[in-house]
Amino acid sequence: MEFNPERYVNELSLTKKEEILFRELAEKKTALIKNIRGVLTSAEKRNISEKIKAINNFIVEKVRPLKCELSKKLEGEEEKIKQSKAYIFREFPYCFFSAKELRKLLNF
Repeated sequence: MEFNPERYVNELSLTKKEEILFRELAEKKTALIKNIRGVLTSAEKRNISEKIKAINNFIVEKVRPLKCELSKKLEGEEEKIKQSKAYIFREFPYCFFSAKELRKLLNF
């Protein structure tokens, strides 16, 4: 989301003005990327690069809530994956009951 934030703009609920603004920014960024290939001096390349960074930073600020939401979902899913791995791990025997509970259940 840091380098191509314009990909995620469609996931947001935007007004018509915002949609037009983001579309224009994406087009401007694409034009800058095309122009950077034809530029010879490093100062010009740096200038174009700074403009691209500014566009990315502007869009990232608008996409940040979506990024936070996705991060929370990922954290929850990662926790479920960890738990699942523990459940299916059969390298060592394990038991969900304590020794006392097992004795009671098995009448020892």
